[in-house]
Order: sequence, then C-alpha cells, then structure tokens
Amino acid sequence: MSMPSRTLDALMLDYSEARDDERSFAAVQGSVVALALTGVALLGALANEVADGKRVPPPLVAGAPLIILCILAYGQVMGALAVLRSFYLRSLEREIRGQLELRDLAGYPALQPLSYAELTVSYTTLARGRGFGRFMALMIFVSLWLVFGGLTLFLALWLTPPWQIAMAVVYGGGALTIFTDTVQTNMRGRSFFHRQVALTSRRQSGSMLPSGSPTPAVSKKLLRYLVLPRPDDLVKALFVVAGIAVALTVGRDGRSAPTAGALVLFVIAVEWLVYQSRYQWNDIRGIAEDAQAPSSAQRGRLPGGAASVPASLLTMLLRMIAMGWVVALGWPGEPRVSRADLVLLIAVPLIYGVGIAYETIRHTARLAKDSRWPNLLLTLGVVGIGYPVRFALGWWAAGGPTWNLSLGWLLVACWGLGLLFVSLTWILEFADHISSYVDGDRSAYRVRPTILSKPHLLRLATLCGIRSETSDLTGSDPVDGGDLRIISRTRFRPWCPWTVGGAVWYIAVSLSLSDLLDAAELRLWPWGLAAAVLLALPINRRGGLLSNLAASLVFTTGVVWSLWIAAPTGGLADRPAAVVTLFVVALLPSVLYLNFYFSTYRSTRAVAERAIRTAVGVLRWLALWFVGVPRRATAPTMDVRTDPKPSTPTTPPDNESAAGAMADTAAPADDQPVGDAVPVPRQAGNQSLD
Repeated sequence: MSMPSRTLDALMLDYSEARDDERSFAAVQGSVVALALTGVALLGALANEVADGKRVPPPLVAGAPLIILCILAYGQVMGALAVLRSFYLRSLEREIRGQLELRDLAGYPALQPLSYAELTVSYTTLARGRGFGRFMALMIFVSLWLVFGGLTLFLALWLTPPWQIAMAVVYGGGALTIFTDTVQTNMRGRSFFHRQVALTSRRQSGSMLPSGSPTPAVSKKLLRYLVLPRPDDLVKALFVVAGIAVALTVGRDGRSAPTAGALVLFVIAVEWLVYQSRYQWNDIRGIAEDAQAPSSAQRGRLPGGAASVPASLLTMLLRMIAMGWVVALGWPGEPRVSRADLVLLIAVPLIYGVGIAYETIRHTARLAKDSRWPNLLLTLGVVGIGYPVRFALGWWAAGGPTWNLSLGWLLVACWGLGLLFVSLTWILEFADHISSYVDGDRSAYRVRPTILSKPHLLRLATLCGIRSETSDLTGSDPVDGGDLRIISRTRFRPWCPWTVGGAVWYIAVSLSLSDLLDAAELRLWPWGLAAAVLLALPINRRGGLLSNLAASLVFTTGVVWSLWIAAPTGGLADRPAAVVTLFVVALLPSVLYLNFYFSTYRSTRAVAERAIRTAVGVLRWLALWFVGVPRRATAPTMDVRTDPKPSTPTTPPDNESAAGAMADTAAPADDQPVGDAVPVPRQAGNQSLD
C-alpha cells in the first residue's frame, strides 16, 4: 500500500470516529436539556413551598440551585467540545477533499461531497449564522438562564443577608464564568480553536513522562500569595488589638462591650481582608520596581508579574465580598448591623483613601525619577498614618469614645511609632541596593541603578547622612548590601525619621496616659519630654543606640517614680494591667530600634514563613517524642561509582554509634549469597513492659 493511500485511510478513519462522537453528543445534549428543565421545575416547586411559608432549612434553600448550575456547567463543557469537534471535522473534510480532488455533486451543483459538518455549521453557528436556527439557540439559552436566575433570586430574598451574599458570590460568579466561556467558545469560536491548537502543539512537543513537580513553582507561589499576600505585615494587627484592649480597659461611654467572637472576626476582616487587598493593589502598581529589586525573591511580591494581575484583582474582589459577608453576620445579643460592622464599613474607604494618597505621592516621584524634599516629607507623613488608622479602628469597634483628647494623643503616638518602624525598614531596603564601597571608604557606598525606581529611598539615605553614588559598576571593594547592618554604621542625625518618630511617641503617650488611666497623680509629660530630648543628643557617632537606651531608661525611671515614689498609697500601682502598659510604652521604641539596629534587610524578610517552619518543626519533634519514635540511625554510606567493593573489611571506629556498628554487623559478607539470612543482634531499649 502506498504512503498517500495509507494517509487517506487514516484520515477517513479519524473522520468516521469524529462523526460517531458527534452522534453521541446529540444524545448527551438532549439529556442535559431534559435534566436542566427538570431541575428548573423542581426549583420552582421549592420556591412555591417557601412562598407558602413552610419551614425549609436555609442551607437547603441556598444550595438547591447549585444542582442546576452544575448541569449548566456540564452542558457548557460539552458545548465547548462540540465546537472543537466541529472545527476539526471541517479541517478533515477539506483535507480529504484535497487529496481525492473531488468535484461538486452532480445532483446538486456547488455542493461538494464530504461537506456535512460545514453545512450544519452554516445553520447552527451563533457567530455568523442567520435565520431561525440562531434565533432558537439564543432563545433556549436566554430562557433557561432567565428562569434559573429568577427562581434563584426569589429564593435568596427569603434568606438572611449572609446567605444572600454567599448565593450572590457562588451563583453570580458561576453564571458569569459559564456565560463568559459560552461567548468565547461560540461567538469567537475561531480564536478559541486557534488557542487550543497552539496549546496542543506545545503539549505534543513535550515529554509525556511524569515530571518532578506536576504543578509549576510559580503557580504554587501565586496560590500562597493570593491566600496571604504579605504574611510579615500581620504583625501590624497588634495596633488593632491594642486599640481594642485600651478601649475595653478605659471605658466605652456606657456602651456594652461587643462579644469576643465579633471582635476576633473584626480583626481578621481588617487585616486579612481589607489590608491584604490593599497590599495586593500596591504590588500590582509596583510590579516593575519590585522585579528590579536585588532581593526580589525574599520580598515575596506578586509572583508571575503582569500575567498574575487578573488573578490578584479577582482575589481582591473576593476579599471585599467576604468583608461584606462578615458585616452581614448577626451575633446573638447584638443588632443586625453592630458598631463593629459600621466601623468595618468605614475601614474600607479610610484604608484605601490613605492608600490612594500614598500611591499618588509615590507616582509623582516615579515620573520625575527623583523624590525631592517636599515629596519625601509627604511620603513619610502619609506612610505613618496607617498605624493610627489601625488603632482607631480597634478603638471604635470595641466601643471607645468617638473622639476625645486622649484618643488624639494616642493616634499621634501611633503615627510616631509607625514612622520609626517604616523609616528603619526603608533604610535597610536602601542597603539592599548597595553593591560596593566607594574607593575603599567604608562610610560611602556605590548603589545599583535599580534604586532609581524607588527614589524616596535614595533621598531618605541622604537625609540620614548616608553618602552614596549611583553606578552600575561594582568597585574594587564589593559588599552584599542585603546582609549589611547599615543602621549601626550610619552617622547619628537628630532629624532622622526614626529619631523624630521616637520623640513623638514619648511626648504623645506621656500627655495621654494621665487622662487615659484616670490617674491624676501620673505626671509623665516631663519624663516624656526629657526622653525626646535625649533621643536628639549625639551621645554616640554611629547610629543612635545609646540615645535610644538613655531615652528608654529616663522614661522608665519616670514610670517607676510615678508609681511607687510620688504616687499615693492604693493608686495606680495596685492595677497590674496599668503597670504592664506603662512599662511596655516605655520600652517599645527601644526594642524596635534594637531589632533593626542588629538586623539586615534579608534577615527581616520572610520572618513569618520562618516562624511557621520553626513551629511546624517543633510540633513534629514533640509528636515524635510523645509517641516514642527514636531518631533514625544512619549507617555509613559508600560511593559505588568510585569504590564498588572494598578490598578489606573495615572496623568501626571507637566514636561510631552503636547503630552504625549494628548496621555493619548485619551487612552480608562478600562470600555470602545476598538472599541468605543474616543474624541481626537484638537491640536493647524501647522494650514494651507487660
């Protein structure tokens, strides 16, 4: 048999098999339509029962339309396969006609043989079809979705808001997905088929053997990112918790305290839903500059770059929907929309409002490729606002007064602490761009041009007295800036933002604590002012370690003096919570500064991930210890490529473990068959006692 004949036979066989699949599809399509109509009828019966006032469990009402949605989804999958089969059949028909060189049918001129697939498509196609066939297909599609959507909406109106939001997400998202795929496969069938052919071509060129990682690494990273974009920033939730704790401690203007469950859910909603979505937006806007960062892998920003933006935007939308679901939840003993719910609704425009201001200022610097002094000051001022916003949200959610002087000073203090935290983080990030020292001068640095994508870091370093020059050349004295403790090497400047932030913290909290703790004898403002002055004194040339320790010592002395020396008996010293709060306030700036003083940029990245791994390791060790599983004994290994058979038997050294000696004893000798049994000495210990 010649090669052309064999090729033609293969084409005809493939065409016959595809036509058989098409006949089977017609039967499946009819079954799917019948099932969908039956499901709609049953859904209508359920809606009638609900409308008559019969008690139907809410999960049953909310989940009933899911069956029809699954049927419609299956029908769309089968329809997409039908589109692929149609294009493939038409391609086969054209190929067979070309090889056979067939003429038009004698009984019907202008009609070629092997044109059945082309003939049916001209009637049923939705993209280019005309007439009754296209109209009927659209009528069936629209009618089914209108009835299904109307019944689902009717059932949702009889449920509570949490169930309504859940139904809107599930059925709205499912319907939108099916509708979008329907348009892509039917109205744009040629583009759909072309993409699938290209994908098939790439798959055919690859190996069918299993790979070591069935899921691409980028997909795994993206999934982890979408679940929790910035795990390290969860530590900022302490400001929300602090606001709640202070409000619950000092009074709530006569309001009843929210339930513990409501407050826990509030903290989760603020940090995991609202703020993490805000970070996703920040990462989307900073894709280009994050990709240029020297330690981009450690930063953990949006994996996959621009290709992952749609998935990130969708996750942002889902977070906002989940936040609305939290608001719709009702807690026993509380109104439908509680005070915490109102605060959570306020949190979205408040958080994104600060974010818009920050992004606008940063965008101006990006366009100019320079952060001038007004731009830097505005950036530092706005970036610290997020911390008092967190505190205020927690304060208001717990029932604290809407506004008073003490709250105002506390918000100023939180801003100062936030400025201290962010400016120290940014200086370490600046160091990550350092490539070498300048001509052997250990106080001047050569910085990579990647720093120009973040000009505020370069201007901040100049403000803090760090001498640098931008160059893409590495000098003769290279240094890895990501592992450089640059804060300990920075000359002291009283106007450094972290110094200003620490001074603001001490002064503001000293002015608020007297009224906040309702202790007239607590006069800390002179001690707070003294601590702020000490922070600005050049006690040491490098960094501000001694200044921070001295300021903390002075403020702690003021706390001790106010509690146990100048205070009357039975005063504030008898309130343990207040005492602990005062000492935390006194030590917090110094603790933060010390953490950054001895840190590098890389050591401050992926802290949460390392903590989780450590916790998992500790739990695993405890579990093994609990069940009494001993450590594995590792026997000496031998490289079979270089020494397949030792010439002489070896004796275990004295310092080798008993397990290693037993392994050597149990190994078969050279002249002993492999299958022979080898006596193994019994091991002592771990014996069960009856």
